[in-house]
Amino acid sequence: DALPILITVLPAFSQEDIIQSTRKEVDSILQNIDREKDPEKRFDLILSIYDTRVEGYPLLILETFQKLLLIAKKTNDIIAESNAYSFAGQGYRLSANYIRALEYHHKAI
Repeated sequence: DALPILITVLPAFSQEDIIQSTRKEVDSILQNIDREKDPEKRFDLILSIYDTRVEGYPLLILETFQKLLLIAKKTNDIIAESNAYSFAGQGYRLSANYIRALEYHHKAI
């Protein structure tokens, strides 16, 4: 007696789909950071970037660094600038560029 085989079809998400979804989520947070005037709320928004999947994708972390740094320079926000450099350090560390990672972590400090 043969047992029936049950096949479950789950939606397939490619790596690129996940990256694009994460990019959209991070970009939305960055837009909110750019608009927010309260320094504490800005910092909370920056921290919320870590709640996304961004740390799983070194190139996306480096992209986030560049965008956050532009916002930080535009708004003269030293906390955002420091966090931007920290993102760069993390991105380079995950890319195995340890010397550059240390340089950016040093800038963050």
